[in-house]
Amino acid sequence: MSQINLIISEPDNIFESGYKAKKGWLNFDLLQLFLMHPFVVLKRQCQVNNITQKVHILPFSLFPVILKLSKTQGIMCLWKGFSSVISVKLISYSLESFLTWSMEFSKKNKITWKGYYGKNILIKCVTISVMIPWNAVSLAESVQSCVVRERNDGIFDTFKEGLWHFIQLYSPKRGKMLISIYILLPPTIICYLLKQTISEFIYSLVSCLLKFKELWKQQRKYCIEEEKNFYLYKINKIEKTSKLIGFYTAEMLMYPTETIMHRLYLQGTRTIVDNVESGSNNIVPILTNYQNITDCCELILKKEGRSGLYKGFGALVLQIILNFILLHVDNEWNRNNIL
Repeated sequence: MSQINLIISEPDNIFESGYKAKKGWLNFDLLQLFLMHPFVVLKRQCQVNNITQKVHILPFSLFPVILKLSKTQGIMCLWKGFSSVISVKLISYSLESFLTWSMEFSKKNKITWKGYYGKNILIKCVTISVMIPWNAVSLAESVQSCVVRERNDGIFDTFKEGLWHFIQLYSPKRGKMLISIYILLPPTIICYLLKQTISEFIYSLVSCLLKFKELWKQQRKYCIEEEKNFYLYKINKIEKTSKLIGFYTAEMLMYPTETIMHRLYLQGTRTIVDNVESGSNNIVPILTNYQNITDCCELILKKEGRSGLYKGFGALVLQIILNFILLHVDNEWNRNNIL
């Protein structure tokens, strides 16, 4: 029975155990991030384009666009802005680590679970708030057409442009089209908290169901003793699957809100995107005059209809399919290493 109890142990124990894959988690995460990026680029280009008539809700409609863009601009046009995404993650991680250290947020401190989650949420909210300019720059880098692309995508370039955008957003003398940080701040934090809440809830629910299913299977097998590593592998597989389901459930439910926020972030940045209707070398300037999140939502519904909030949803579907394929390959690889 002691072996069965491993199935319902806490997730953190997986990483503190002796079970480790030969390939580090960092390598897999970077590979996953790299392979997912083309779909992120396509999704964002569809989301911010307020002129195009094609919404690309179904994934199959994106294949002709991918082929034409690759033919006219080269296959690497689908990975534009990838270095800026890495830069933003590094800056965000560094800032979060600094805030954690400055608040003496350590496992050695004896705090209640309410204090733990309260401080964690506070740190996340502060990080998200400060990172708005850099996220906006990363968004612009990932949707800017390669036809008119002039600037470099280096890590330091992203940091420098994000810093300049930070000054612009907080400056009272910002451009007329650029939305104030004080308008962007509340919906950004609320959207983040909602997405995290949905993701964590679905993750906990799915994880619990899968663990009890595994426990039930173990009991039907009369508790056959197996190696501890194999049980840890099963827990690891359940955790990764649950997290992925939770993450993409939140992504799908919050997709309309993400579309609105991306348009607000991009307004006033003089960004020119590719033509996602045909995939040709035709370019489309992003010219909008939204006042706030409510105004943006109302104008999208009025001019583009409800489907306007789901532009590029097919790219998210392709991303989900590929991500679960990668997860299956990773699970099988880890399984073969411990058998």
